[in-house]
Amino acid sequence: MASTSNGFIPPHGGYQNLMSYQMAEIVYDATVYFCNKYIY
Repeated sequence: MASTSNGFIPPHGGYQNLMSYQMAEIVYDATVYFCNKYIY
């Protein structure tokens, strides 16, 4: 079994700095805004 210190995801995290995460968060926020404005 692989140890967590040498695993794929570093123990410190830092995923918020990834461009793909930031873009996904923008799309999610826009989707929530759209649904709240036009669907509910």
